[in-house]
Amino acid sequence: MLTKSGKRIVSFGLALAVTGSCFAGILSDPASTQAAKKAKLKTKSMTLEVGKKKTIGLTGKKSKAKYTFQASNKKIKVSKKGVVTAVKKGTAKVKVKEVYKKKTKSIGTVKVTVKDKRKQTAAPAVPTAPVVTAAPGQPSTQAPQNQPSVQPTAQPPLVTLTPPVVTEVPEPTDDPDEDPVYKQTRENSVLSTGNNARIKKAIAKARAGEEVNIGYIGGSITEGAAADPNENCYASLSAKAFGERYGVNGGENVHFVNAGMSGTPSSLGIVRYERDIVGKLGKAPDILFIEFAVNDYGECTNGGAYEGLIRRGLKSGSAVVLIFSIFKGSKTDSNRVMESSYIPYGEHYDLPMVSMGDAVKERLSEDGFTDWYYASDGMHPTNDGHKLMADCVMTLIKTIGRETAEEDNIDSANLPAPKKTDAFTDMKTIWADTDTTTLSEVESFDKGNFDGTDPAVWKYHHSGKASAFPVNFMHKATSGAAGIKAVINCKNLIIITKYTSSKSAGAAELWVDGKKVKNLTGYKSDGWDQAVPELGFSEDTAAKHEIEIKMAEGDEGKDFTVLALGYN
Repeated sequence: MLTKSGKRIVSFGLALAVTGSCFAGILSDPASTQAAKKAKLKTKSMTLEVGKKKTIGLTGKKSKAKYTFQASNKKIKVSKKGVVTAVKKGTAKVKVKEVYKKKTKSIGTVKVTVKDKRKQTAAPAVPTAPVVTAAPGQPSTQAPQNQPSVQPTAQPPLVTLTPPVVTEVPEPTDDPDEDPVYKQTRENSVLSTGNNARIKKAIAKARAGEEVNIGYIGGSITEGAAADPNENCYASLSAKAFGERYGVNGGENVHFVNAGMSGTPSSLGIVRYERDIVGKLGKAPDILFIEFAVNDYGECTNGGAYEGLIRRGLKSGSAVVLIFSIFKGSKTDSNRVMESSYIPYGEHYDLPMVSMGDAVKERLSEDGFTDWYYASDGMHPTNDGHKLMADCVMTLIKTIGRETAEEDNIDSANLPAPKKTDAFTDMKTIWADTDTTTLSEVESFDKGNFDGTDPAVWKYHHSGKASAFPVNFMHKATSGAAGIKAVINCKNLIIITKYTSSKSAGAAELWVDGKKVKNLTGYKSDGWDQAVPELGFSEDTAAKHEIEIKMAEGDEGKDFTVLALGYN
Protein backbone atom coordinates (compact mmCIF):
# COMPACT_ATOMS: atom_id res chain seq x y z
CA MET A 1 0.00 0.00 0.00
CA LEU A 2 1.44 3.38 -0.96
CA THR A 3 0.26 5.64 1.77
CA LYS A 4 2.55 8.56 1.02
CA SER A 5 1.99 8.40 -2.70
CA GLY A 6 -1.72 8.15 -2.24
CA LYS A 7 -2.24 11.88 -1.84
CA ARG A 8 -0.30 12.61 -5.03
CA ILE A 9 -2.10 10.08 -7.20
CA VAL A 10 -5.51 10.76 -5.72
CA SER A 11 -5.06 14.49 -6.31
CA PHE A 12 -4.69 14.16 -10.05
CA GLY A 13 -7.19 11.31 -10.05
CA LEU A 14 -9.80 13.57 -8.47
CA ALA A 15 -8.91 16.37 -10.84
CA LEU A 16 -9.48 14.07 -13.76
CA ALA A 17 -12.71 12.85 -12.26
CA VAL A 18 -13.97 16.44 -12.10
CA THR A 19 -12.80 17.51 -15.55
CA GLY A 20 -13.02 14.16 -17.29
CA SER A 21 -16.73 13.96 -17.88
CA CYS A 22 -15.91 12.51 -21.31
CA PHE A 23 -15.30 9.22 -19.49
CA ALA A 24 -18.75 9.22 -17.97
CA GLY A 25 -21.27 6.70 -19.25
CA ILE A 26 -24.94 7.43 -19.82
CA LEU A 27 -27.41 6.21 -17.23
CA SER A 28 -30.94 6.04 -18.53
CA ASP A 29 -34.14 6.54 -16.59
CA PRO A 30 -34.87 3.15 -15.00
CA ALA A 31 -38.57 3.91 -15.03
CA SER A 32 -38.64 3.84 -18.80
CA THR A 33 -38.92 0.58 -20.72
CA GLN A 34 -36.78 2.03 -23.50
CA ALA A 35 -34.13 3.13 -21.04
CA ALA A 36 -34.00 -0.33 -19.50
CA LYS A 37 -32.85 -1.74 -22.81
CA LYS A 38 -29.12 -2.03 -23.39
CA ALA A 39 -27.92 -2.46 -26.94
CA LYS A 40 -25.20 -5.06 -27.31
CA LEU A 41 -23.25 -6.49 -30.21
CA LYS A 42 -24.25 -9.97 -31.29
CA THR A 43 -20.66 -10.64 -32.29
CA LYS A 44 -17.36 -8.84 -31.81
CA SER A 45 -15.64 -10.30 -34.85
CA MET A 46 -16.39 -11.43 -38.40
CA THR A 47 -14.43 -12.81 -41.34
CA LEU A 48 -15.32 -11.95 -44.95
CA GLU A 49 -13.88 -12.61 -48.38
CA VAL A 50 -13.22 -9.62 -50.61
CA GLY A 51 -16.50 -8.49 -52.16
CA LYS A 52 -18.71 -10.21 -49.57
CA LYS A 53 -21.11 -8.44 -47.22
CA LYS A 54 -22.37 -9.02 -43.70
CA THR A 55 -24.55 -7.00 -41.34
CA ILE A 56 -23.48 -6.13 -37.81
CA GLY A 57 -26.16 -7.48 -35.49
CA LEU A 58 -27.38 -5.70 -32.37
CA THR A 59 -29.65 -6.87 -29.57
CA GLY A 60 -31.60 -4.67 -27.18
CA LYS A 61 -31.89 -1.75 -29.61
CA LYS A 62 -34.00 1.22 -28.57
CA SER A 63 -36.70 2.06 -31.10
CA LYS A 64 -36.02 5.81 -31.01
CA ALA A 65 -32.25 5.54 -30.92
CA LYS A 66 -29.90 6.00 -33.85
CA TYR A 67 -26.93 3.68 -34.33
CA THR A 68 -23.76 4.72 -36.13
CA PHE A 69 -21.03 2.58 -37.64
CA GLN A 70 -17.51 3.88 -38.33
CA ALA A 71 -14.81 1.90 -40.17
CA SER A 72 -11.19 2.25 -39.02
CA ASN A 73 -9.67 2.04 -42.50
CA LYS A 74 -10.43 1.52 -46.20
CA LYS A 75 -10.12 -2.26 -46.14
CA ILE A 76 -13.88 -2.29 -45.53
CA LYS A 77 -16.92 -0.14 -46.17
CA VAL A 78 -19.84 0.07 -43.77
CA SER A 79 -23.29 1.47 -44.50
CA LYS A 80 -25.55 3.52 -42.26
CA LYS A 81 -27.41 0.31 -41.48
CA GLY A 82 -24.27 -1.55 -40.41
CA VAL A 83 -23.72 -3.57 -43.58
CA VAL A 84 -20.01 -4.33 -43.89
CA THR A 85 -18.49 -4.81 -47.35
CA ALA A 86 -15.03 -6.37 -47.61
CA VAL A 87 -12.80 -4.33 -49.94
CA LYS A 88 -9.19 -5.37 -49.45
CA LYS A 89 -7.33 -8.12 -47.61
CA GLY A 90 -6.36 -7.18 -44.07
CA THR A 91 -8.05 -6.27 -40.79
CA ALA A 92 -10.24 -3.36 -39.77
CA LYS A 93 -12.57 -2.39 -36.97
CA VAL A 94 -16.03 -0.91 -36.84
CA LYS A 95 -16.90 1.33 -33.91
CA VAL A 96 -20.60 1.14 -33.07
CA LYS A 97 -22.28 3.96 -31.16
CA GLU A 98 -25.80 4.71 -29.96
CA VAL A 99 -27.29 8.21 -30.14
CA TYR A 100 -30.28 8.52 -27.81
CA LYS A 101 -31.86 11.68 -26.39
CA LYS A 102 -28.96 13.76 -27.74
CA LYS A 103 -26.44 11.61 -25.87
CA THR A 104 -23.88 9.35 -27.52
CA LYS A 105 -22.80 6.03 -26.03
CA SER A 106 -20.26 3.52 -27.28
CA ILE A 107 -21.74 0.07 -27.87
CA GLY A 108 -18.51 -1.66 -28.80
CA THR A 109 -16.11 -2.55 -31.58
CA VAL A 110 -16.37 -5.28 -34.21
CA LYS A 111 -13.15 -6.68 -35.63
CA VAL A 112 -13.36 -7.51 -39.33
CA THR A 113 -10.87 -9.83 -41.02
CA VAL A 114 -10.87 -9.61 -44.83
CA LYS A 115 -9.48 -12.51 -46.82
CA ASP A 116 -8.77 -12.86 -50.53
CA LYS A 117 -11.38 -14.52 -52.71
CA ARG A 118 -11.02 -18.26 -52.94
CA LYS A 119 -9.75 -19.27 -56.35
CA GLN A 120 -11.76 -22.02 -58.02
CA THR A 121 -9.21 -24.22 -59.78
CA ALA A 122 -10.72 -26.45 -62.49
CA ALA A 123 -9.16 -29.88 -62.90
CA PRO A 124 -7.14 -29.87 -66.12
CA ALA A 125 -7.85 -32.45 -68.81
CA VAL A 126 -5.68 -35.55 -69.02
CA PRO A 127 -2.97 -34.72 -71.57
CA THR A 128 -2.80 -36.79 -74.77
CA ALA A 129 0.42 -38.48 -75.78
CA PRO A 130 2.25 -36.51 -78.45
CA VAL A 131 2.83 -38.06 -81.89
CA VAL A 132 6.54 -38.52 -82.40
CA THR A 133 7.60 -38.01 -86.03
CA ALA A 134 10.75 -39.43 -87.44
CA ALA A 135 13.64 -37.27 -88.41
CA PRO A 136 14.15 -36.97 -92.21
CA GLY A 137 15.50 -40.22 -93.62
CA GLN A 138 14.77 -42.19 -90.40
CA PRO A 139 11.99 -44.72 -89.79
CA SER A 140 9.06 -43.56 -87.76
CA THR A 141 9.07 -44.47 -84.09
CA GLN A 142 5.28 -44.48 -83.98
CA ALA A 143 3.72 -47.90 -83.39
CA PRO A 144 2.21 -49.51 -86.54
CA GLN A 145 -1.54 -48.96 -86.65
CA ASN A 146 -2.30 -52.61 -87.38
CA GLN A 147 -0.76 -53.89 -84.14
CA PRO A 148 -3.09 -54.63 -81.30
CA SER A 149 -3.25 -51.82 -78.82
CA VAL A 150 -3.70 -51.90 -75.08
CA GLN A 151 -6.32 -49.44 -73.85
CA PRO A 152 -4.97 -47.56 -70.84
CA THR A 153 -7.08 -47.41 -67.74
CA ALA A 154 -8.81 -44.09 -67.08
CA GLN A 155 -6.55 -41.59 -65.33
CA PRO A 156 -7.93 -39.59 -62.41
CA PRO A 157 -8.21 -35.85 -63.05
CA LEU A 158 -5.22 -33.83 -61.98
CA VAL A 159 -5.84 -31.76 -58.88
CA THR A 160 -4.02 -28.85 -57.33
CA LEU A 161 -2.33 -29.94 -54.11
CA THR A 162 -2.86 -27.68 -51.14
CA PRO A 163 -0.94 -27.64 -47.85
CA PRO A 164 -2.48 -29.86 -45.19
CA VAL A 165 -4.89 -28.11 -42.85
CA VAL A 166 -3.62 -28.03 -39.29
CA THR A 167 -6.47 -28.72 -36.93
CA GLU A 168 -6.24 -26.51 -33.87
CA VAL A 169 -6.99 -27.89 -30.44
CA PRO A 170 -10.44 -26.55 -29.55
CA GLU A 171 -10.78 -24.23 -26.59
CA PRO A 172 -12.43 -25.88 -23.58
CA THR A 173 -15.90 -24.58 -22.85
CA ASP A 174 -16.53 -22.20 -19.96
CA ASP A 175 -18.01 -23.30 -16.67
CA PRO A 176 -21.77 -23.64 -17.33
CA ASP A 177 -22.48 -22.83 -13.66
CA GLU A 178 -20.59 -19.52 -13.71
CA ASP A 179 -22.54 -16.52 -12.47
CA PRO A 180 -23.90 -14.95 -15.69
CA VAL A 181 -23.35 -11.41 -14.35
CA TYR A 182 -19.69 -12.14 -13.62
CA LYS A 183 -19.30 -13.81 -17.01
CA GLN A 184 -20.71 -10.75 -18.76
CA THR A 185 -18.40 -8.51 -16.70
CA ARG A 186 -15.24 -10.28 -17.83
CA GLU A 187 -16.47 -10.57 -21.43
CA ASN A 188 -17.11 -6.82 -21.54
CA SER A 189 -13.41 -6.25 -20.89
CA VAL A 190 -12.29 -7.50 -24.31
CA LEU A 191 -11.73 -4.23 -26.13
CA SER A 192 -10.02 -5.88 -29.09
CA THR A 193 -8.45 -9.23 -29.91
CA GLY A 194 -6.16 -7.50 -32.41
CA ASN A 195 -4.03 -9.60 -34.71
CA ASN A 196 -4.08 -13.02 -33.07
CA ALA A 197 -1.04 -14.66 -34.72
CA ARG A 198 1.46 -14.22 -31.89
CA ILE A 199 -0.94 -15.18 -29.09
CA LYS A 200 -1.93 -18.25 -31.12
CA LYS A 201 1.76 -19.12 -31.48
CA ALA A 202 2.31 -18.85 -27.72
CA ILE A 203 -0.70 -21.09 -27.04
CA ALA A 204 0.57 -23.69 -29.53
CA LYS A 205 4.05 -23.64 -27.97
CA ALA A 206 2.63 -24.15 -24.50
CA ARG A 207 0.46 -27.07 -25.61
CA ALA A 208 3.44 -28.67 -27.37
CA GLY A 209 5.45 -28.57 -24.15
CA GLU A 210 7.82 -25.84 -25.33
CA GLU A 211 8.97 -23.16 -22.92
CA VAL A 212 6.72 -20.09 -22.91
CA ASN A 213 7.73 -16.83 -21.23
CA ILE A 214 5.30 -14.09 -20.18
CA GLY A 215 6.28 -10.58 -19.09
CA TYR A 216 4.20 -7.99 -17.24
CA ILE A 217 5.35 -4.38 -16.97
CA GLY A 218 3.43 -1.51 -15.44
CA GLY A 219 2.84 0.42 -12.24
CA SER A 220 1.67 -0.49 -8.76
CA ILE A 221 -1.43 -2.38 -9.95
CA THR A 222 0.79 -4.75 -11.92
CA GLU A 223 3.24 -4.88 -9.01
CA GLY A 224 0.36 -6.10 -6.88
CA ALA A 225 -0.16 -3.31 -4.37
CA ALA A 226 -3.07 -4.23 -2.05
CA ALA A 227 -2.96 -7.89 -3.14
CA ASP A 228 -2.54 -9.98 0.00
CA PRO A 229 -0.44 -12.02 -0.35
CA ASN A 230 1.25 -10.65 -3.45
CA GLU A 231 0.69 -13.93 -5.29
CA ASN A 232 -2.96 -12.85 -5.54
CA CYS A 233 -2.06 -10.02 -7.97
CA TYR A 234 -3.52 -10.26 -11.46
CA ALA A 235 -0.11 -10.90 -13.06
CA SER A 236 0.57 -14.00 -10.98
CA LEU A 237 -2.99 -15.28 -11.26
CA SER A 238 -3.27 -14.86 -15.04
CA ALA A 239 0.17 -16.37 -15.70
CA LYS A 240 -0.75 -19.36 -13.55
CA ALA A 241 -4.12 -19.69 -15.31
CA PHE A 242 -2.43 -19.59 -18.73
CA GLY A 243 -0.03 -22.33 -17.67
CA GLU A 244 -2.76 -24.54 -16.25
CA ARG A 245 -4.95 -24.14 -19.35
CA TYR A 246 -2.35 -24.47 -22.09
CA GLY A 247 0.86 -25.78 -20.54
CA VAL A 248 1.91 -29.32 -19.67
CA ASN A 249 1.93 -30.90 -16.21
CA GLY A 250 0.02 -28.00 -14.68
CA GLY A 251 2.02 -25.36 -16.53
CA GLU A 252 5.59 -26.31 -15.67
CA ASN A 253 6.73 -25.04 -19.07
CA VAL A 254 5.16 -21.58 -18.62
CA HIS A 255 7.24 -18.92 -16.85
CA PHE A 256 6.58 -15.27 -16.08
CA VAL A 257 8.21 -12.19 -14.64
CA ASN A 258 6.39 -9.36 -12.89
CA ALA A 259 8.14 -6.06 -13.64
CA GLY A 260 5.49 -3.82 -12.14
CA MET A 261 6.86 -0.91 -10.08
CA SER A 262 4.79 1.43 -7.96
CA GLY A 263 4.28 5.03 -8.95
CA THR A 264 6.27 4.75 -12.17
CA PRO A 265 5.29 5.61 -15.77
CA SER A 266 6.26 4.11 -19.12
CA SER A 267 9.30 6.40 -19.37
CA LEU A 268 10.85 4.40 -16.53
CA GLY A 269 9.49 1.18 -18.01
CA ILE A 270 11.40 1.64 -21.26
CA VAL A 271 14.62 2.37 -19.34
CA ARG A 272 14.39 -0.81 -17.27
CA TYR A 273 12.74 -3.12 -19.86
CA GLU A 274 15.94 -4.88 -20.88
CA ARG A 275 17.02 -5.51 -17.27
CA ASP A 276 13.67 -6.34 -15.68
CA ILE A 277 11.96 -8.26 -18.50
CA VAL A 278 14.50 -9.68 -20.94
CA GLY A 279 17.29 -10.05 -18.38
CA LYS A 280 15.15 -11.93 -15.85
CA LEU A 281 13.54 -14.21 -18.43
CA GLY A 282 16.77 -14.77 -20.32
CA LYS A 283 15.09 -13.84 -23.59
CA ALA A 284 12.27 -11.70 -24.96
CA PRO A 285 8.84 -12.80 -23.72
CA ASP A 286 6.39 -14.67 -25.91
CA ILE A 287 3.66 -12.42 -24.50
CA LEU A 288 4.26 -8.92 -23.10
CA PHE A 289 1.51 -7.23 -21.08
CA ILE A 290 1.85 -3.43 -20.79
CA GLU A 291 -0.14 -1.62 -18.07
CA PHE A 292 0.70 2.07 -17.69
CA ALA A 293 -2.54 3.90 -18.54
CA VAL A 294 -3.23 5.10 -14.99
CA ASN A 295 0.41 6.00 -14.34
CA ASP A 296 1.16 8.02 -17.46
CA TYR A 297 -0.77 11.22 -16.74
CA GLY A 298 1.80 13.98 -17.29
CA GLU A 299 4.46 11.44 -18.31
CA CYS A 300 7.60 13.22 -19.51
CA THR A 301 7.82 11.78 -23.05
CA ASN A 302 4.13 12.43 -23.78
CA GLY A 303 3.48 8.85 -24.86
CA GLY A 304 6.76 8.35 -26.69
CA ALA A 305 8.07 5.81 -24.18
CA TYR A 306 4.73 3.96 -24.21
CA GLU A 307 4.98 3.53 -27.97
CA GLY A 308 8.65 2.64 -27.51
CA LEU A 309 7.68 -0.27 -25.25
CA ILE A 310 5.13 -1.47 -27.80
CA ARG A 311 7.67 -1.33 -30.62
CA ARG A 312 10.40 -2.92 -28.47
CA GLY A 313 8.12 -5.89 -27.78
CA LEU A 314 6.97 -6.25 -31.38
CA LYS A 315 10.53 -5.95 -32.66
CA SER A 316 11.61 -8.87 -30.48
CA GLY A 317 8.72 -11.08 -31.65
CA SER A 318 6.51 -10.74 -28.57
CA ALA A 319 2.74 -10.70 -28.65
CA VAL A 320 2.04 -7.29 -27.09
CA VAL A 321 -1.17 -6.88 -25.07
CA LEU A 322 -2.34 -3.54 -23.66
CA ILE A 323 -4.12 -3.58 -20.30
CA PHE A 324 -6.08 -0.48 -19.28
CA SER A 325 -6.55 -0.51 -15.52
CA ILE A 326 -8.66 2.04 -13.65
CA PHE A 327 -9.00 4.22 -10.57
CA LYS A 328 -12.23 4.74 -8.68
CA GLY A 329 -14.46 7.29 -10.38
CA SER A 330 -18.20 7.87 -10.26
CA LYS A 331 -21.22 5.58 -10.36
CA THR A 332 -21.36 5.99 -14.13
CA ASP A 333 -17.75 5.36 -15.09
CA SER A 334 -14.28 4.73 -13.71
CA ASN A 335 -11.34 7.11 -13.83
CA ARG A 336 -9.62 5.68 -16.90
CA VAL A 337 -6.89 8.37 -16.98
CA MET A 338 -4.94 7.74 -20.23
CA GLU A 339 -7.02 4.94 -21.76
CA SER A 340 -8.62 7.04 -24.49
CA SER A 341 -5.18 8.46 -25.39
CA TYR A 342 -3.54 5.05 -25.59
CA ILE A 343 -6.23 3.02 -27.38
CA PRO A 344 -5.14 4.59 -30.72
CA TYR A 345 -1.69 3.04 -30.25
CA GLY A 346 -3.31 -0.37 -29.91
CA GLU A 347 -5.42 0.27 -32.99
CA HIS A 348 -2.39 1.46 -34.97
CA TYR A 349 -0.50 -1.80 -34.35
CA ASP A 350 -3.68 -3.97 -34.19
CA LEU A 351 -2.95 -5.18 -30.66
CA PRO A 352 -5.12 -7.17 -28.26
CA MET A 353 -6.50 -4.85 -25.55
CA VAL A 354 -8.26 -5.30 -22.21
CA SER A 355 -10.31 -2.47 -20.68
CA MET A 356 -11.19 -2.81 -17.01
CA GLY A 357 -13.29 0.33 -17.41
CA ASP A 358 -15.48 -1.48 -19.94
CA ALA A 359 -15.56 -4.55 -17.71
CA VAL A 360 -17.01 -2.85 -14.62
CA LYS A 361 -18.96 0.00 -16.22
CA GLU A 362 -22.39 -1.63 -15.97
CA ARG A 363 -21.83 -2.64 -12.34
CA LEU A 364 -20.62 0.61 -10.80
CA SER A 365 -24.10 1.56 -9.62
CA GLU A 366 -24.50 -1.71 -7.68
CA ASP A 367 -24.36 -1.28 -3.92
CA GLY A 368 -21.02 -2.47 -2.58
CA PHE A 369 -19.40 -3.16 -5.95
CA THR A 370 -16.68 -0.52 -5.72
CA ASP A 371 -15.81 -1.70 -2.19
CA TRP A 372 -15.60 -5.23 -3.60
CA TYR A 373 -13.28 -4.15 -6.41
CA TYR A 374 -11.13 -1.40 -4.84
CA ALA A 375 -8.99 -1.26 -1.74
CA SER A 376 -9.63 1.66 0.62
CA ASP A 377 -7.34 3.96 -1.39
CA GLY A 378 -9.69 3.81 -4.40
CA MET A 379 -6.79 3.00 -6.73
CA HIS A 380 -5.61 -0.55 -6.23
CA PRO A 381 -7.76 -3.65 -6.67
CA THR A 382 -8.58 -5.90 -3.75
CA ASN A 383 -7.89 -9.61 -4.06
CA ASP A 384 -11.31 -9.90 -5.71
CA GLY A 385 -10.45 -7.05 -8.08
CA HIS A 386 -7.15 -8.68 -9.02
CA LYS A 387 -8.98 -11.97 -9.61
CA LEU A 388 -11.39 -10.18 -11.95
CA MET A 389 -8.46 -8.57 -13.80
CA ALA A 390 -6.82 -11.98 -14.23
CA ASP A 391 -10.11 -13.46 -15.46
CA CYS A 392 -10.43 -10.60 -17.96
CA VAL A 393 -6.92 -11.28 -19.26
CA MET A 394 -7.77 -14.96 -19.66
CA THR A 395 -11.07 -14.09 -21.34
CA LEU A 396 -9.06 -12.23 -23.97
CA ILE A 397 -6.70 -15.20 -24.41
CA LYS A 398 -9.58 -17.70 -24.63
CA THR A 399 -11.45 -15.51 -27.10
CA ILE A 400 -8.35 -15.42 -29.30
CA GLY A 401 -8.00 -19.17 -28.88
CA ARG A 402 -11.44 -19.64 -30.45
CA GLU A 403 -10.71 -17.35 -33.40
CA THR A 404 -9.47 -18.43 -36.80
CA ALA A 405 -5.70 -18.03 -36.95
CA GLU A 406 -4.43 -14.96 -38.80
CA GLU A 407 -1.15 -14.17 -40.50
CA ASP A 408 1.19 -12.03 -38.41
CA ASN A 409 0.67 -8.41 -39.45
CA ILE A 410 4.05 -7.29 -38.07
CA ASP A 411 7.45 -7.86 -39.62
CA SER A 412 9.74 -7.77 -36.58
CA ALA A 413 12.72 -6.81 -38.72
CA ASN A 414 10.84 -3.98 -40.42
CA LEU A 415 8.30 -2.44 -38.07
CA PRO A 416 5.52 -0.27 -39.47
CA ALA A 417 5.83 3.50 -39.26
CA PRO A 418 5.22 4.73 -35.71
CA LYS A 419 1.97 6.36 -34.78
CA LYS A 420 3.87 9.16 -33.09
CA THR A 421 7.57 8.43 -32.61
CA ASP A 422 10.14 5.65 -32.54
CA ALA A 423 12.63 7.81 -30.65
CA PHE A 424 12.47 5.67 -27.49
CA THR A 425 12.26 2.17 -28.97
CA ASP A 426 15.92 1.23 -28.65
CA MET A 427 16.73 2.83 -25.29
CA LYS A 428 19.94 1.71 -23.62
CA THR A 429 20.58 2.05 -19.91
CA ILE A 430 23.57 2.99 -17.82
CA TRP A 431 23.38 1.48 -14.34
CA ALA A 432 25.98 2.12 -11.68
CA ASP A 433 27.62 -1.23 -12.45
CA THR A 434 27.48 -0.94 -16.26
CA ASP A 435 30.77 -1.34 -18.09
CA THR A 436 30.38 1.73 -20.28
CA THR A 437 33.40 0.73 -22.39
CA THR A 438 31.12 -1.87 -24.01
CA LEU A 439 28.66 0.81 -25.16
CA SER A 440 29.69 2.11 -28.57
CA GLU A 441 27.75 5.36 -28.17
CA VAL A 442 29.50 6.28 -24.89
CA GLU A 443 32.87 7.95 -25.45
CA SER A 444 33.52 8.53 -21.77
CA PHE A 445 31.75 8.20 -18.42
CA ASP A 446 32.87 9.33 -14.96
CA LYS A 447 30.76 8.98 -11.80
CA GLY A 448 32.62 11.80 -10.10
CA ASN A 449 31.50 12.11 -6.48
CA PHE A 450 28.22 10.29 -7.23
CA ASP A 451 30.07 7.12 -6.29
CA GLY A 452 28.07 6.00 -3.25
CA THR A 453 25.17 3.53 -3.06
CA ASP A 454 21.81 4.59 -1.63
CA PRO A 455 20.17 1.69 0.28
CA ALA A 456 16.91 3.61 0.84
CA VAL A 457 15.33 2.91 -2.55
CA TRP A 458 12.05 1.31 -3.52
CA LYS A 459 11.52 -2.32 -2.44
CA TYR A 460 9.19 -4.42 -4.59
CA HIS A 461 5.93 -5.79 -3.25
CA HIS A 462 6.91 -8.96 -5.10
CA SER A 463 10.30 -10.73 -5.44
CA GLY A 464 10.71 -11.05 -1.68
CA LYS A 465 10.81 -7.26 -1.17
CA ALA A 466 13.99 -7.05 -3.25
CA SER A 467 15.51 -3.65 -3.97
CA ALA A 468 14.41 -2.19 -7.30
CA PHE A 469 17.74 -0.36 -7.65
CA PRO A 470 20.40 -2.32 -5.74
CA VAL A 471 23.11 -0.27 -7.46
CA ASN A 472 22.84 3.47 -8.05
CA PHE A 473 24.77 6.73 -8.19
CA MET A 474 24.54 8.45 -4.80
CA HIS A 475 26.08 11.78 -3.90
CA LYS A 476 26.48 11.88 -0.12
CA ALA A 477 26.66 15.00 1.98
CA THR A 478 30.39 14.43 2.50
CA SER A 479 31.19 13.33 -1.08
CA GLY A 480 32.50 16.49 -2.70
CA ALA A 481 31.51 18.66 -5.64
CA ALA A 482 32.46 16.54 -8.67
CA GLY A 483 29.45 15.50 -10.73
CA ILE A 484 28.69 12.73 -13.19
CA LYS A 485 30.30 13.55 -16.54
CA ALA A 486 29.69 11.70 -19.78
CA VAL A 487 30.12 12.12 -23.53
CA ILE A 488 27.38 10.20 -25.34
CA ASN A 489 26.31 10.09 -28.98
CA CYS A 490 22.52 10.12 -28.60
CA LYS A 491 19.30 11.91 -29.53
CA ASN A 492 17.50 11.66 -26.20
CA LEU A 493 18.26 11.27 -22.53
CA ILE A 494 16.14 10.18 -19.56
CA ILE A 495 17.50 10.59 -16.03
CA ILE A 496 15.99 8.48 -13.24
CA THR A 497 16.21 10.16 -9.85
CA LYS A 498 14.65 9.56 -6.43
CA TYR A 499 12.16 11.56 -4.39
CA THR A 500 12.54 11.35 -0.64
CA SER A 501 10.91 13.11 2.29
CA SER A 502 14.26 13.26 4.07
CA LYS A 503 15.43 16.85 4.39
CA SER A 504 19.01 15.66 3.99
CA ALA A 505 18.31 15.52 0.25
CA GLY A 506 19.11 18.47 -1.95
CA ALA A 507 18.81 19.54 -5.57
CA ALA A 508 20.96 18.83 -8.61
CA GLU A 509 21.27 20.23 -12.11
CA LEU A 510 21.54 18.72 -15.58
CA TRP A 511 23.95 20.45 -17.95
CA VAL A 512 24.16 19.56 -21.65
CA ASP A 513 26.90 20.93 -23.90
CA GLY A 514 27.81 23.59 -21.36
CA LYS A 515 24.23 24.83 -20.73
CA LYS A 516 21.98 24.11 -17.77
CA VAL A 517 18.81 22.47 -19.14
CA LYS A 518 17.02 21.15 -16.07
CA ASN A 519 16.77 21.42 -12.29
CA LEU A 520 16.51 18.05 -10.56
CA THR A 521 14.71 17.77 -7.23
CA GLY A 522 15.60 15.21 -4.59
CA TYR A 523 13.48 16.38 -1.67
CA LYS A 524 9.68 16.21 -1.74
CA SER A 525 7.63 16.52 1.42
CA ASP A 526 5.42 13.63 0.26
CA GLY A 527 8.25 11.58 -1.27
CA TRP A 528 8.41 7.86 -0.47
CA ASP A 529 11.70 6.86 -2.13
CA GLN A 530 9.96 6.48 -5.51
CA ALA A 531 11.82 6.52 -8.81
CA VAL A 532 11.16 9.60 -10.96
CA PRO A 533 12.06 9.83 -14.68
CA GLU A 534 13.04 13.22 -16.10
CA LEU A 535 13.42 13.91 -19.82
CA GLY A 536 16.76 15.63 -20.29
CA PHE A 537 16.35 16.27 -24.00
CA SER A 538 14.86 14.72 -27.13
CA GLU A 539 16.08 15.55 -30.63
CA ASP A 540 15.38 14.27 -34.12
CA THR A 541 18.87 12.93 -34.79
CA ALA A 542 21.70 11.60 -32.66
CA ALA A 543 24.70 13.82 -31.95
CA LYS A 544 27.62 13.87 -29.56
CA HIS A 545 26.63 15.56 -26.29
CA GLU A 546 28.62 16.46 -23.21
CA ILE A 547 26.44 15.64 -20.22
CA GLU A 548 26.97 16.61 -16.59
CA ILE A 549 24.84 16.06 -13.48
CA LYS A 550 26.07 18.03 -10.51
CA MET A 551 24.76 19.34 -7.21
CA ALA A 552 23.06 22.72 -7.31
CA GLU A 553 24.97 25.66 -5.87
CA GLY A 554 24.54 25.65 -2.10
CA ASP A 555 23.49 21.98 -1.98
CA GLU A 556 26.96 20.48 -2.36
CA GLY A 557 26.69 19.26 1.24
CA LYS A 558 23.43 17.35 0.71
CA ASP A 559 22.40 13.93 -0.57
CA PHE A 560 21.14 13.20 -4.05
CA THR A 561 20.57 9.92 -5.86
CA VAL A 562 20.59 9.16 -9.57
CA LEU A 563 19.16 5.67 -10.11
CA ALA A 564 19.98 5.24 -13.80
CA LEU A 565 20.38 7.01 -17.14
CA GLY A 566 18.64 5.97 -20.35
CA TYR A 567 19.63 7.14 -23.82
CA ASN A 568 19.03 6.42 -27.48
